[in-house]
Amino acid sequence: MISIIVRVIVSIAFFAVFVASLLCNYYVLIVFLRHKRPGNFVPFIGGFCGVLSLAVFPWPPPNWTFWIPLVLDPGCMPYLAYVLILILMFLHRKTTGKNQ
Repeated sequence: MISIIVRVIVSIAFFAVFVASLLCNYYVLIVFLRHKRPGNFVPFIGGFCGVLSLAVFPWPPPNWTFWIPLVLDPGCMPYLAYVLILILMFLHRKTTGKNQ
């Protein structure tokens, strides 16, 4: 019984970090898109805390749900996709000799 309570408390703590990071990352993204002011993401922390929250919870959800926090947090998968696109664009420009 005690271990279940501890697991619930730890899961809630990880979930709170996930939500806080998610909100901060979306705030930075919205400010950048609206006002073109750069900001700093907190990469990976929120998404991984969301995954840990699901893993620690005593009554685990289905196994296929582990990726949901990683996709929801713009500092995880969307950020990696953006960086990958920038790298591919840089490599394409370097190989074709086009400079802008």
